[in-house]
Amino acid sequence: MNLQNNTKIQNIELDLFKIELASVGFINSKFSLTPIRKGIANTAFKLKLDSESSPFFVKFFSSAGADRQDRKAQYRLQCNLAKKGLAPNAIYLAKNTSFQIDEWLGDRFLESKNITDVEVIDILSYGLSSVHACGILHNELPLINDWKHYLDIAPTDDEKLIERFEVCETIWCNSPKKILCHHDLALSHIRLKPNLKIVDWEYAALSNSAYDIASTVLANDFDNDSATKLIHAYAMLNGKNEKELLDEYIYMLQVATLTYDLWHRAFLQTSKID
Repeated sequence: MNLQNNTKIQNIELDLFKIELASVGFINSKFSLTPIRKGIANTAFKLKLDSESSPFFVKFFSSAGADRQDRKAQYRLQCNLAKKGLAPNAIYLAKNTSFQIDEWLGDRFLESKNITDVEVIDILSYGLSSVHACGILHNELPLINDWKHYLDIAPTDDEKLIERFEVCETIWCNSPKKILCHHDLALSHIRLKPNLKIVDWEYAALSNSAYDIASTVLANDFDNDSATKLIHAYAMLNGKNEKELLDEYIYMLQVATLTYDLWHRAFLQTSKID
C-alpha cells in the first residue's frame, strides 16, 4: 500500500479503510491512495488497485463537519442520478458512512480562470436546469432543522441573527419544495467531457429553483452582476419569466445566506473542538 505524500486522512483511521475494503475483496496490498484536493469539510483521493488498473474516486467525510446528512439516502440518490447520466456511478459506501468510492471522472476540475465568464454562466445554468428537470424524487430539504442543529453546535444571543432566523423560517415554511436541487453547485463540481456529470451530492434534496440558484451564487462567490446573468440564462433555458425569477431569487438569497452563515459558524466551532 502506498499513501502518496503521506497525507493524513482527517478523522479517519487508514487501517479501518484498509480492513473494510480488504474484507469485501476490493483492495489488496498493491493499492495506492493519492490526495487530489481538500475541501472545507471533506478530503478527496484517487484510489488505484494496482499500477495497471483504472482509478476510483474516494471521498472521506470529515467528522469535524457541522452536517448530519443521511449518507445512505444520499448514496441511493446518487445511484439513481447515475442511471440518468447526471452523476458518477457510486461504487461503495463505508459501513459507518465515513467514506465513499465513486467512478473516476478524471482529476481536471473546471476552474473559472480557465474559461470565460460567459461560459461559466452557461455551464452553471445548464447544470442547474439539468438537475431540476431530472424528475427524481427525494426527501425535502430539512432546512429549519438544519439551522437549529447548527445553532445547537454554536449558540448565539445575537439579536440580529435570531431575527434573521425568524424571518427566514417564515419564508421557508411558505416556499415550494417540489424539485430536486443540488444546493452546492460550485463550478468545480461539474464535468463536461465526454458529457455533463455533476459531483458532490451531499446536500441534494427537494426544494425550489430560486433557492438552488441562490445557493449556487454563494457557492461560486458571485457578485450581483454575475448573479443577474445566471438568472437570465436559467430563465431563458427554462422558459421562465425573468423578472419573477429575479424576485424569487432575492427573496431566497436571504435564506441561503442564513444557511451559509450558520453552517460556517457551526463548522468553525466543531473544528475547534476537534
